[in-house]
Amino acid sequence: MNQGKTLGKLVHCQAGDLIIWDSRTVHCNSPATAIEERNKNEPVDLLRVVAYVSMSPITLINPQITLDEFREKRKELVENNCTLTHWSTEFVLGGGGNNTDADLPKLSLDNFNVHEKALIFGFDDENNE
Repeated sequence: MNQGKTLGKLVHCQAGDLIIWDSRTVHCNSPATAIEERNKNEPVDLLRVVAYVSMSPITLINPQITLDEFREKRKELVENNCTLTHWSTEFVLGGGGNNTDADLPKLSLDNFNVHEKALIFGFDDENNE
């Protein structure tokens, strides 16, 4: 590095933009800056919605667990509305590990279509294989 002189790069986006990066590089996010001071009880206009998606080949799953065990753990996390870190093959809770908020609704996998389930479980086709 250059003695702390490296400047960050703010990526300006429009609605619908897709940003792809290698999460092994230094990166961060920051709160929306368009929000002014407000009372805690005031509603906030939604400034942005972001979906972070992390995908890895199934071959990177820890060899100490079976693929079925991996899929069962993923199912449990999705049903309990938990998020993970950048590493989709590891079970490290996102949000500082604070995914135990009882106010979050439980999710039913019955509400997911075949393509959404494929993203969760790594299925290649509609036969769940």
